Amino acid sequence: MHNGFSCNLEHVHLSRLGGDHFTAIRANMKNSRKPSPLRQEKDNQKDSLKEVNLRVLKRVDGDIVDTVFTSSHAVAYSCDGETAQWKKKDVEGSLFVCRRSSAGTVPVVILNRLNATNLLLSVTSEWIVEKNGDFLLTRSASGDIVGIWFYEKEELAKCITHISQ
Repeated sequence: MHNGFSCNLEHVHLSRLGGDHFTAIRANMKNSRKPSPLRQEKDNQKDSLKEVNLRVLKRVDGDIVDTVFTSSHAVAYSCDGETAQWKKKDVEGSLFVCRRSSAGTVPVVILNRLNATNLLLSVTSEWIVEKNGDFLLTRSASGDIVGIWFYEKEELAKCITHISQ
């Protein structure tokens, strides 16, 4: 064992390999690699961050059991039905698409960094969810329209995919 790698040459007979004699050795070394301590620490940090987020999300909706998608920064907008104008809500922060213990709704939560009022959308099959430019638009069964802007543009399509599943 050297630097986190192990190489078992016990069953490798170089005289019988033909071609690149080191291919089998490299394959054996690659398959026996253990994650580095730094990689393990990074994975542990991700797990603990997910656990912390899940505890906070359960305070918003006690039926949330897991997160299936996370965006680091999103901003919520509302559409005024009378004037058809968009207005920025006082909600921005990390967005989570979650899974609940009971089927039927997909919770979409923005944990607000501006104040203590978080955004919870309980998306059902009656909702309309679509991409419009740089926004995720949702229309509830009652007609309420919420637009969500994502700081990372590629997260918009991923979010829609997770909501639609």
